[in-house]
Amino acid sequence: MSESHPFSPPSFFRDPYPTYHRMRAERPVYWDEELGEWVLTRYLDVAAALRDARFSSDRTTAFMAGVPEELREAMIPFARMRANLMPLTDAPRHTRLRAPIEKAFAKGIVDARRAHAQGLVERAIDAAVQRGRLDLMNDLAFPLAAETIDALLGVPPADHDRIQGWAIDFERALAGGVPTVEALRAADAALFGLAGYLRGLVAERQAAPQNDLIGALVAAEGDGDALAGDELVGTCLVLLFANEGTTPTLLTLGMLALLRHPEQARRLRDDPTLIRAATDEMMRYDGPTQMLWRVTAGAVTFDGVTIPAGQRVNLVLGAANRDPARFPAPDRFDPARADKRHLGFGFGIHGCVGSALARMEAEIAIEALLRRLPGLRVAIPDDELDWHRTMGLRQLNALPLVWQ
Repeated sequence: MSESHPFSPPSFFRDPYPTYHRMRAERPVYWDEELGEWVLTRYLDVAAALRDARFSSDRTTAFMAGVPEELREAMIPFARMRANLMPLTDAPRHTRLRAPIEKAFAKGIVDARRAHAQGLVERAIDAAVQRGRLDLMNDLAFPLAAETIDALLGVPPADHDRIQGWAIDFERALAGGVPTVEALRAADAALFGLAGYLRGLVAERQAAPQNDLIGALVAAEGDGDALAGDELVGTCLVLLFANEGTTPTLLTLGMLALLRHPEQARRLRDDPTLIRAATDEMMRYDGPTQMLWRVTAGAVTFDGVTIPAGQRVNLVLGAANRDPARFPAPDRFDPARADKRHLGFGFGIHGCVGSALARMEAEIAIEALLRRLPGLRVAIPDDELDWHRTMGLRQLNALPLVWQ
């Protein structure tokens, strides 16, 4: 991506919202020649696209068309495995892939992990107090997300770092824009390393059932919700990828918003029952998932502009969630906002299946941080914060904090 592109300068990664406001006001529906995609930025348009079956999540053909010629043959196995990832499928296959996960989560599996997550948070803060410093992203948010989902799936603690490394490499390699050759190779290595590992865990549960999420998905074969081998592995991959990206970043960006608005932090500290509702305003105000991509299965018209079939479309969730036509004073961080129906967790049949888990982890961590670390503040100026340079996933590489 050229330096002149609006999604390219460092200022965009520090604060993308002025760019989104200009795009929404000047060209809410437009063709981006450099990225080879249409871009939608208004709330009503993005929400409509998310629920319109003509916007297909199955982007395998479009993905392969964008792979450099020298890598195309080598990436065929990657594309086949990628096609088993639930968010990249359409109904009715998507419905079949999602059903056993929804059934497992409906059995109270998230609430059952609450005490485990609380213990992880308290121990991380204990260690921070001993050190006198805390990098919220790397000392708490990432480990909390990784250890919670690993425990849920049944991944042995000794394998946490390896699993987390693969998941982060994959997520960041493909988080937006036109992937480079290096990014594709990194994503390929991460996907197949993790898939091979998960196949081993699935085989263990098939031989000897266990009381974890992989065990529940394997057991679903006897309930008529059977997933084929790579579909089951793909389902586990989705849970890992989503958790490694969305969950730690919801917590980190949410705390950053609170610390920039100390009066709101005081309100939540004084009344922790407000934290659960506040997580929705955090997702709206500055959420992890900034963009989602679809491919048009048929011609679609927005605002008098017709998008032909077979076109890649960028749904800019970050712009939609700051649309003044939908949210009064959209740039104000207001956890008490009456209407917080954001698009940060997606929408419709593709809504994030793990949103309850992400909210639970953020709620527990925010309550503990506000309770245990008085005078909590960011340790460096805003212009020194290190933002990861990906379009689709808004993420800090670190968030150093200090307290009284």
